[in-house]
Amino acid sequence: MVAPAGTPRGAIDTLNRAMTAYLARPEAAEKLAAAMRPLTSTPEELARFIISERAKWAEVAAAAGIEPQ
Repeated sequence: MVAPAGTPRGAIDTLNRAMTAYLARPEAAEKLAAAMRPLTSTPEELARFIISERAKWAEVAAAAGIEPQ
């Protein structure tokens, strides 16, 4: 789950706690298992992941000659 830039930290923390609690419920994991593997993290961990993924895929796109639109 992501939120727009500038979302107040209190709102982000509330969403993070709610989603983490939901994903800890066996019935939630069961419903999601068919489509995805849910992971939980902190907002900071997600931000680091997004930054690293953007850098990685930017390199792949550049090597393939793909220009962003």
